[in-house]
Amino acid sequence: MNLNDLKNDKNYNDLFDKNLNISYLTLGGSKAYGTNTPQSDTDIRGFFLERKQDLFGLNELKEEYVFPSTDTVIYSFGKFIKLLIACNPNMIELIGTRDSDIIYESDLSQEVRSNASRFLSKKCFYSFAGYATAQLRRLENALARDSYTKIEKERHIMKSIEGQFLAERMPKGIRHDSFQFSLHDDEIHVSVNLNDVPLKTLLNTQSAISNTIKNFGKLNHRNHKKDELHLNKHAMHLIRLYLMAIEILEKQEIHTYRDKDHDLLMSIRNGEVPYSDIFKLQQELETKLHKAYQNTKLPEKPDLNWINNFVYEMRNKYAE
Repeated sequence: MNLNDLKNDKNYNDLFDKNLNISYLTLGGSKAYGTNTPQSDTDIRGFFLERKQDLFGLNELKEEYVFPSTDTVIYSFGKFIKLLIACNPNMIELIGTRDSDIIYESDLSQEVRSNASRFLSKKCFYSFAGYATAQLRRLENALARDSYTKIEKERHIMKSIEGQFLAERMPKGIRHDSFQFSLHDDEIHVSVNLNDVPLKTLLNTQSAISNTIKNFGKLNHRNHKKDELHLNKHAMHLIRLYLMAIEILEKQEIHTYRDKDHDLLMSIRNGEVPYSDIFKLQQELETKLHKAYQNTKLPEKPDLNWINNFVYEMRNKYAE
C-alpha cells in the first residue's frame, strides 16, 4: 500500500478532501505489530505539518482528525511531538514501524524517525505500564465478574481504580496519590488528601471512579464467545506492551513489529495459552520491567530544549 493507492481509493476521499499537508502515514494496530488475523482491519496513523497561515494567523488549529470509516487518525505535527515527549505508546509505535509498513514518508518524517531516540525517556516506564495495567484490569475484571468471591471482586475493582490513576486518566489537578485505597471487611475504603481542588475536578474524579464500579458490575447478556476473543486480544496486548517497554528501557530501541515474539503473541490471541500462565508471565515481565527501569540509560525526561529547537527548525524548513 502506498499514497497513490489511498488517493485512488474512494473510501479515503475524506482524508484528502481536508487538503492537509500530510507528512507521514503508516500502518498501525495489529498489522503493524504483526499480530493480525484475516479479519483484522487496516489501521492508518500519521501526522500532518501545520501551514504557516494556521501557525501564525487566527485560524483555529485542529490537532487531530479521525476518520472512523477507515480506522484512520492523523495528528498535527505539534500534537504528535507533544505525545512523543510524553512517551505515549501509540505515538512511540508510529516512529518504530517497519519501513515496509510506511505508506508515505516525507523529509520531515524521516528527520523525526532518525531522531527517535531523542524522544525516549524513563517516562515510557509509566506510560507503557499504565496502558498494560489497563489491559490487565480489563482481563481480570471480565474473569472476576463470573467466578470470583466478593473480596476478590472488591480487590479487582480497587486495582482497576488505582490503575486509572497510574494511567493518568484522572482529571487534571488530581495527583496519583490524592486517593489511597484499602480493603477492610470485604469492602473498599478510601483516604483522601486534597487541597484547593476545583469542584468540577472533584466531581469528574468521582464520576470516573463511579463508572469503573458500574462497568465492573454489569452482568448483562454477554456474547461469551465474542467476549473470549476480546479477552484474548487484551491479554496479547498486555504482554506486547511489557515486551516493548522492556526493550525500550534496556536497548533504547523501538520495534513495533514483534517478529521474535510473534508465535507467543499469536498463541495468546488464539486462546492457546491458559489465563493462569498469562498472569504468571505478566508478573515475570512486570518484575523485569522494574529492573529495566532501574538500570536504564534513558534520561528522566527528554531534552526539551533540543526538541523545541528541532520543532522550530522543522517548521521553518518545511512549513508552507
